[in-house]
Amino acid sequence: GIIYGGSKSSKSLPSSLRAFLDLDYTVDRLDRNLILRYVYIFAGGPIVWISRKQKSVAISTTEAEYIALSICAKEGL
Repeated sequence: GIIYGGSKSSKSLPSSLRAFLDLDYTVDRLDRNLILRYVYIFAGGPIVWISRKQKSVAISTTEAEYIALSICAKEGL
């Protein structure tokens, strides 16, 4: 199960919201899309997690990261 509230040794506030983002650059050669993964942690437990292919094709890794950050930020609103 998922336990909310964090541990007593945790230095962050129990009500803080954190997001972690990862992009997989091992591109599928057929459709050239990247794999996007992110998780939002609140009170020590995950509240949102996603793993999916990006819908748009980026022409550089920098552009792919901006697209991924935008998608992740929209989820956090």
